[in-house]
Amino acid sequence: MEILNTFEYVEKNPGWQIAILVVLGIVLIFFEVVFACKKQWGRTWASAFLAFIFLELALILCSTKIEKTRYECAIDDTTSFIEIMENYDVVDRRGDIWILEDKDDT
Repeated sequence: MEILNTFEYVEKNPGWQIAILVVLGIVLIFFEVVFACKKQWGRTWASAFLAFIFLELALILCSTKIEKTRYECAIDDTTSFIEIMENYDVVDRRGDIWILEDKDDT
């Protein structure tokens, strides 16, 4: 196996997860205002707390990035295919060039 190129790949969280958390946070803020108008203080504080949690989770997901190293390789007959499958994930293949990344240990 000959490594032709090495590059960093940044994996981000899907945008739909963040959008759902933000929408739920906004809905809970709306309920917070409704409960405050009805002077139901327990529900107001609960809605405010949950809105804070959802919006904080959205911010954390926005800032979370996973960096992975990918390799462009030419695989020849000297390397065992089983060894490659045990140590790397195959991401893509372009003709004779394989794009591999290290397997997660989790």
